[in-house]
Amino acid sequence: MATTYKATQKVSCWKQHRCAQCGSLFRYAFGRTLVGQGATAEQASKNLESVTTKALATDSDLHPCPQCGMIQPDMSAQSKRRSLLWILLATLVLGFLLVILGASGATPPSNTAWILALFGLLMAAATYFVLGRNPNADPRANLAKAAAAVTNGRLAVDEVRNQAEASRSRVGSAVGLGLLVTLGVSVVALPLAELMRATSGWPVNPDFHFPVVGPGDTARFSFAGSITAVKSTWNGIGRVQVANGLELPLEAAAGFRVTSHTETWGSTIRVKSSEKNNSVTPYVDVEVPNLPALAGKQVRLKLSLRTNFPSMESGGSSWRERTQDFAGDTTLVLASPGAGKTYETLWYFGTIVGVLGISTVAFLARRNLAQLLGTTLNAVFAPPSQPAAHP
Repeated sequence: MATTYKATQKVSCWKQHRCAQCGSLFRYAFGRTLVGQGATAEQASKNLESVTTKALATDSDLHPCPQCGMIQPDMSAQSKRRSLLWILLATLVLGFLLVILGASGATPPSNTAWILALFGLLMAAATYFVLGRNPNADPRANLAKAAAAVTNGRLAVDEVRNQAEASRSRVGSAVGLGLLVTLGVSVVALPLAELMRATSGWPVNPDFHFPVVGPGDTARFSFAGSITAVKSTWNGIGRVQVANGLELPLEAAAGFRVTSHTETWGSTIRVKSSEKNNSVTPYVDVEVPNLPALAGKQVRLKLSLRTNFPSMESGGSSWRERTQDFAGDTTLVLASPGAGKTYETLWYFGTIVGVLGISTVAFLARRNLAQLLGTTLNAVFAPPSQPAAHP
């Protein structure tokens, strides 16, 4: 494994700003512990130098001007960018984790859609709060905070009011109509499939994935129990019997079909130790005949499945083929023709668009705020010492 060298440095200095509102020149105590990494000690030191230069040029702390109480645009931008980064990461990681769980059937897709909607609402609200937060809404409170920092030696005034140097730029809310619309659309998109199901009156079938099924659709039924197969390898032959076939339209009962997993293996299976005893939940895919007259009908199904799979012997060094049977009864309440396909399409579209929409707002807002970084920085006092590299 290649060695990674790290160069560390503690930066302790004064950072000076020219107030964008009143023109006063003030400075505050600034401290950071910075790290550079590289394949060699020299590269780590070089990368640390780049990190340090960027931090001194653009990084800042939140300190009001001691003369007018204004928090500078770049200071506010730095703070908001940090908050937006956490929102962006949480939305992408947790959002798509929920999408994967719902798409795989690990959690019910109908429940997942509403959980995503609630999560998306929280992330959208957090984004709105961060961008809408105005650090200069209460100048008196800012002046009191600045006075306390001056008293304890963390903040100092170098020049009082040089109006000619003031840029007059102000910091306020960064919330616009486009942002509000994007966040709103994203939140509504997350439970789009469920909203469509509720308005259309489609029934939910919790035993199936996806839970909305109509004539012409195919849905997956998972049996209770599991098999222990080498590398999750298995195949199965399923059967279906319609228990209330006489109550259905003519030829409907004979139109139901089931398929299952199809996989083959030879006489030799190369396997890692972690793949010797994988637990698998067997399933069948139920195909509903495309007969519009079935819409709204309840169909009682008796499903069975014979599975074949390679299983490790008790010694753990060889395997043999085994067979295990499964059976399950369920009731399928059918929606309108093609409703299942429509629900599934809207589910994928809504959840992905919703997560990406909120993430995009946070990403673009961070990029726009980056343009303000370092805009009121004038000088840095007491430059840091040279770093030391170590593996």
